[in-house]
Amino acid sequence: MSSTPTVQVHAIYTGQCFLRNHMLFNDGDENESTPCPVWSFYIYHPVTQTHILFDLGLMKELDEYPPKIKEDFPRVFKPQVKEDVGDALKRHNISPSQIKTIIYSHPHFDHCGNPSLPHFHDAICLFGQGTQAYARPAYPINHESRFLESTFPEGRTHELTDKDYTLTLGPFEKVHDFFGDKSLLLIDAPGHMPGHQLALAKTGENTYLLLAGDSAHSAAHLQEYEGRMSYYMHSDKDAAKETLKKIAALTKLYKDEHKNVRVCLAHAGHYEDFERII
Repeated sequence: MSSTPTVQVHAIYTGQCFLRNHMLFNDGDENESTPCPVWSFYIYHPVTQTHILFDLGLMKELDEYPPKIKEDFPRVFKPQVKEDVGDALKRHNISPSQIKTIIYSHPHFDHCGNPSLPHFHDAICLFGQGTQAYARPAYPINHESRFLESTFPEGRTHELTDKDYTLTLGPFEKVHDFFGDKSLLLIDAPGHMPGHQLALAKTGENTYLLLAGDSAHSAAHLQEYEGRMSYYMHSDKDAAKETLKKIAALTKLYKDEHKNVRVCLAHAGHYEDFERII
C-alpha cells in the first residue's frame, strides 16, 4: 500500500498547433514547421474525490483570442481544435462542473482555454507567483496584449504567494503542497515566463509524473538545453535553462532513489484517448 496518497492523471488532447522549426532548434529552418499536440491533464484525488485540471489547452472559439495573437494564427501557429477539455470530459462521463480547480502552468493562448464557460463557473483558477504582474492588464483592456483578461475571472483567480511555498524538492526551492499530503506538488519554474509552474503528481508507490508545461517544447530539449535548443519562445533564457537543469537533476535524484519520474510536456508525447498515465 502506498505510504502517501496518490492521484490519477489522464491526458486530454485539445488539438494541435504548429511551431516554426527555428523556434525549436537553433539550426531549424524558419520556413518549415512542426505540428505539436496541445495537452491538458485531468487529475483526480481519490481520498477527497476532488477533480482538477492542469491547463485547459486550446479553446474552440478561436476568434475570441486577442488580435495580437490571432495575427500569428494563419502564418505561424495554425491552431486546430475540434474538441475542448469540457467536450472530452463529458465524453468520458465526467461533468466539467465537477472541476474544483484549474491549475495553470501559465496563461499563454494554448494553455488558457476558456474558464468563463458556464460549466467552469465554480472552478478556482490557480496561477504561479508573478503571473498577473507579467500578463495583466490583458486584452481587451490592453489592446497590445497577447493574453486574455477572461483567463483571470474575478473572484475565482488565485495566485500563489511566498507563504504557499512551504517545501523544497531537490534543486527546486519553491514548492507548494496542493492537497497537503504530497500527492500533488506545484513547483515554481520560471524561464518560459514569470509564474510558470510545474506539477509533480504521485501516481504510485514509486511512480511520479512531472507535468512540465512549456519548460520545453520538444522531448529532445530535456537533454539538449546546452546545445541545439532554441530559446526563442522563452522570456528569460538563463532562467529557462536553469529550470531544465533542475528537471534533469530531479529526475536523476529520483532515479537514484529507485523512483520513476515521467516528464510530460504540454506539446510533446503521444497518448491514447484519455489514457491514465502512470
